[in-house]
Amino acid sequence: MQQIGFMHTNFTPQSVADAHNLIWNTKYKTTASNVEEINIDNYNLDLLWDEINEMKKEKFNFPISFSPEIQSKDKLHEFYLKPEKKIGKLCNDVFSNIMIKSDGSVIPAHGRLFTNLTRWEICILTTLKEIWNSNVLTHFRADLINNGGLLPACSRCCSAF
Repeated sequence: MQQIGFMHTNFTPQSVADAHNLIWNTKYKTTASNVEEINIDNYNLDLLWDEINEMKKEKFNFPISFSPEIQSKDKLHEFYLKPEKKIGKLCNDVFSNIMIKSDGSVIPAHGRLFTNLTRWEICILTTLKEIWNSNVLTHFRADLINNGGLLPACSRCCSAF
């Protein structure tokens, strides 16, 4: 089946990283991400809203989707201009996948998450099952659940939708 999916910008501005680190600095320190080469203030959000609606009106031979599905122009402005407000309910990736990076570190989900198992810990944990059920990943999942499914720096991560 052919389809096209459009993803809204995934970003963590410095202000959100700072607020996150006030709470989680010792366990899950984060940094600003995906903002080095973009300036959200330069986005023409009204034009973006019009273009999204034009795409949705078109008839294609395949489905199109947007992630997240934003239902109003006000919500689009909120998504881009109020990144401190959590949008999404739960990290979908941390409960379904992990990444073993080329340097030997392990992170839950994909490229920008906070928890890291070192190569030394990987050598001790001999199976993928042991890594999946390791204390650090179990605690991270519990911390997410106990904090409403997302941490502050997760507010614009694509895994939350």
